[in-house]
Amino acid sequence: MKRLFLTLAIILTMSTAVYAGSRNTIKETGTVKTAGQAVSASLIIEPNNEVATGAYIEIEFENAAVFSANVINGTGNSEEIGYNGRGTGYQYKGYKNYKWNGKDGFYDAMTDRIISQVPYKITRLDNYNIRVDLCNIPSEYADRSLAKFNNSADEPYYSIPLPVYVKENGPVRLKITGKTNDRSLSYGNYIFNEGNINTETTEAVTKENTTEITTEEKTLVYNKVEVSIGSPVMTVNGIKQIIDAAPYIQAGTGSTLIPLRAVSIALADGYSGNGSVNIISWDGDTKTAVINYRGKSISFKAGSDVMIVNGDEKLIEGGICAEISNGRMFVPFRALGEELGAEVNWIGETKTAVFN
Repeated sequence: MKRLFLTLAIILTMSTAVYAGSRNTIKETGTVKTAGQAVSASLIIEPNNEVATGAYIEIEFENAAVFSANVINGTGNSEEIGYNGRGTGYQYKGYKNYKWNGKDGFYDAMTDRIISQVPYKITRLDNYNIRVDLCNIPSEYADRSLAKFNNSADEPYYSIPLPVYVKENGPVRLKITGKTNDRSLSYGNYIFNEGNINTETTEAVTKENTTEITTEEKTLVYNKVEVSIGSPVMTVNGIKQIIDAAPYIQAGTGSTLIPLRAVSIALADGYSGNGSVNIISWDGDTKTAVINYRGKSISFKAGSDVMIVNGDEKLIEGGICAEISNGRMFVPFRALGEELGAEVNWIGETKTAVFN
C-alpha cells in the first residue's frame, strides 16, 4: 500500500486569537492512506502566549470523515473504521493513563513527571467536524521551558490526532477555527501534503491569492473537471475523486446544482496541493460562500439568485438560487464554471457537467 510521509509547518500571526495575538506555530505531521483508510496524522500546536481557560479549536474536514464518538473515546468495536482496540481511543492519555476531563486547569492536569504535552479533549460534532478543548497554559510557561515545573526542557505543546478516514485518494484538506471568550480566530484552510511549506502570515497567503491577472491570462482555471447527477465520483484531469456531496436536480427549477467547494477547488487547484488552498471562505451568519482566486471574488448566498462578482451584483441566469443541502453549499453549475473562466459543457445522455 502506498503511504506518503507528510510534514507541514505553518507560522501564523494573529490579532484576535485564543493565544492573545501572538505568533504561534502549527505543525501538521503524519501519513495519509488511500480512500477508506484511517489517517495516521497529528496536529501539533506550539503556543507562545497564554492559552485561556475554555479555549478550543474546531476542525472541519473537507474530504475526510470523522470516526464515531465511541471510536474516538475508545469504546468502539472492531467493525468500525479507526478502531485501535478496546480502551484505546484518540483522547489525550498522560502519566498513568490520565485522561483529561476538559475542565481541570494546567496545574491540576499536568504531572510532576518530565512531560511537555498538554491535555486536550476531542468531541465529535458531526461527520465532518470535531471540537478540541484545550487545557489552559499560563503565560509564565507558554513559549518557555517547563523545567521549573516538571523538569522538562521542552516547551508545552498540544499533539492532537486526527480521528478521520480519507474519502478519496490524496491529501487531507481541512479548515481550522478557534474561539474563546466570544472572540473568534480563523486559522484558515490547510492541506496535508508532501514537502515543506512555510508561510509567514495569513496576510501573506491572502496577498498571494489576490494577485492581479495579466491581460494575457484569459482564464482562471487549468483543470478538467467532470461531475454527474447523483454520483459521488468527480473526475479531475482523468483521475476519479470521491466527493461527499453529489450533484442533483433542483426541485422546482429542474436545474443542475453542484457542490461549490469541491468543484471550485478542483477547477482552481486540481487537488494537486500546489495551487491555492485558501480560495473559499464561509460566513455562517449570512450563509454566504466566497471564492477568492487570482484577483476575482465570487460570492453565492443560500436562497439568493444573485451572485456578487468583484463587488457587483450579477443575476444568475434563469433566476436559479444557490442552496444548502446536507450541510454543503450547492450552486448552478454553469454560473460557477463560467465565472471561474472555464468552458462549460453538458452531456445530456450521462447527465454530466464538464468543465475545461
